Formats: sequence, C-alpha cells, structure tokens
Amino acid sequence: TLTLTGSGTPLVLSGSNTFTVTGSTVDYSSASSPTIASTTYNNLTISGTINAVTATSTVGGVFTNSGTFTPNAGTVTINGGGSVVNSGTLSFYNLTTSCSTASVTANTSFTVSGVLTNGATCTLSPTSGTYTLSGTGTPFVNSGTFSPSGTHTVIYTGEGSTITTANYNNLTSSSPT
Repeated sequence: TLTLTGSGTPLVLSGSNTFTVTGSTVDYSSASSPTIASTTYNNLTISGTINAVTATSTVGGVFTNSGTFTPNAGTVTINGGGSVVNSGTLSFYNLTTSCSTASVTANTSFTVSGVLTNGATCTLSPTSGTYTLSGTGTPFVNSGTFSPSGTHTVIYTGEGSTITTANYNNLTSSSPT
C-alpha cells in the first residue's frame, strides 16, 4: 500500500516514468484536497478529501471511498472484475465500466454528474444503495448487462435527461423525459 498524505499533487508521473500497479493499493489520505493522478491503479482508496480535477483513472481492483471524492471533470474507469465500495461522500463526473467477461459490482451509493457508462461486455449488478444520475441528455449508457436486485435504486435528477431503457429494481425521476 502506498499512502499519500500530501497536498497539491502527491503522485506525479511524467515523461517515461512507469507506475507498476500489480497487487498494489494507492491510498489518498490527505485532508487537504490533493489532486488524484491520472493513471492506472490496481486498488484505489480515498480516505481523505480528494479533488479529482480532470483525472482519468483506471482501477482494476477495488475503488474504495471512506472520505470525500469530488470530481470536477474526468473519468474513472472500473476495469476487469473491479468494484466500488463507499462509506463516505462519493461523486463521479463520468464513471465507466470496462471489462472482458468479469462482473463489476457496486453495492453502494454514489452520484454521477456526467455519464455512467456500462461497457459492452460488462455486467453491472448492484444489490443495494443508490445511483443518482444528475447529468443531462443521456446520463446512463448501457451497452452491457444491467442486472440490479435487492433494494437498489436509480435516481434521475438531471434537467431534461432521458431515462435509459433497462430493467430497474427501483427507479425515481424528478425531471427527466
């Protein structure tokens, strides 16, 4: 585990630097809103207050948030058999699942202010929690399998957003078309 407690940009990758992620966890634990690095992570943990700015990050394992993750733009991609675990305040600008044959589970609550994209060969199968989709246009693009069960709820809140055709467990909309 690499624990980053600094402010600003505590992980800087430039030029020909290589960041090897196999079997690792990177934990951003600062309370001073550091900027997350745009790179590929095995497991990514947010235990502090993070400002994602325009980061484009890929997580091949578990994205864990027990702090505050605030995006300004950018995309987090959950790859392979990854999952999202949240016990804090979790928002994404864009969240994408990308896998070969594995399932991506996210039995938690979070907000996506841009677009939630479920990749063509992915299965997104939440069983609890809430996905709040506040983007306009089409905030949920489902090219794979969306298979919610249990008590999971999807809430569309974006003005003029279009509800994607899918089988929802619980569905709430406040203003979409």
